[in-house]
Amino acid sequence: MRSRMPDLDLMLRVSGGELAALRRSQGLSQSDLAELTGLHRNTVANIESGSGDSSVLAVSLIQVRLRASGVLVEKTGFIPCPPPPGTDFPYPRLLVHPSAMARIMGESVRRRRLERALSLQALAEATGVHRNTIWNFEQGLVAPSASTTYLIYRGLGVTRVGGSDSGLVFT
Repeated sequence: MRSRMPDLDLMLRVSGGELAALRRSQGLSQSDLAELTGLHRNTVANIESGSGDSSVLAVSLIQVRLRASGVLVEKTGFIPCPPPPGTDFPYPRLLVHPSAMARIMGESVRRRRLERALSLQALAEATGVHRNTIWNFEQGLVAPSASTTYLIYRGLGVTRVGGSDSGLVFT
């Protein structure tokens, strides 16, 4: 099973590098972004360098505050979509609260799993993520690491995640 698994270290480096590039394109320093997100500057630096596997909530807060219009889930990692010109904040305000983010992400994962007619066990076997972790994520009880979320999204066939007034939209 592990031989089919993506290179998670590469995923973290690519995803972090893409976030750093988006931050720089907006003229923000790591300290500026830390202030916008409420994260510590070292957390921002670790995410951007790919040296730590932070919570998906920390990574999502960065994406939301950088006004990414969504994120592509590619073989090499999460690739944030730049904000469309002239947009201020493409996400519902609800998504900036970590507890709401965890609940919305979990509900979206569960909905997608059920649409795909996958049991928790089948998704667990496909991703290498323990079924209890997936269940806890779906219930909004935990915010898994970015790499665990990546494995789950890939296992569900998600290619893009974006915000809408009704929550998260997977394609």
